[in-house]
Amino acid sequence: MNLLVKWFGRRRAVQPPAFDAKKTSDEYIQQGDRLRDAREFSAAADAYRAALALAPERPDIWVQFANMLKDAGNFQESEAGYRTALSLAPLDPDTHVQLGHLFKLQGRRGDAAASYRRAAEIAPYMLVARQELFNAGDFVNQEYMFDAELRLGSIDKLWELSHQLEQVRSTIDRIADSLPLCAIKLFGFSTRPTSTGPFG
Repeated sequence: MNLLVKWFGRRRAVQPPAFDAKKTSDEYIQQGDRLRDAREFSAAADAYRAALALAPERPDIWVQFANMLKDAGNFQESEAGYRTALSLAPLDPDTHVQLGHLFKLQGRRGDAAASYRRAAEIAPYMLVARQELFNAGDFVNQEYMFDAELRLGSIDKLWELSHQLEQVRSTIDRIADSLPLCAIKLFGFSTRPTSTGPFG
């Protein structure tokens, strides 16, 4: 009896959320996160889809949506979601890595390697992209990993260092993005140049 109750209770959770115009995109995102954590990937994708209907400019939600589709086995729509995210934020290395994971699942090794290489170009210290290339037998990345292990003592230390560098980079980006707004608030003008040449 308990098994039936668990199964039917779980079945109710899998049903896609009905679109509610009163809900905000953040509420749908939270619902998607809960369903993702419960490993209800199709239902989570539906919740993220509803969030995207309200906030289509959010590349982070496109990535979550694509991740859930990938985990649910809907590879074609998942690829389209990742590509939409990349059209909104082409320099996000994590999206390139996630797209590489999708290609790897499909057996598209060349496409996967290209995605991992792009992520490594954007974020040279992002270890997950380098690790995927290393595992695929990419000679340059094997040398990079061996060199890092010799210099730092272990791959784990490189992973920790790369994570710290990504956090510093993210903090610097946030500070740089806020500088023009701070200048406007403090001085009444922007510090960004308004002309393209020295005289005009």
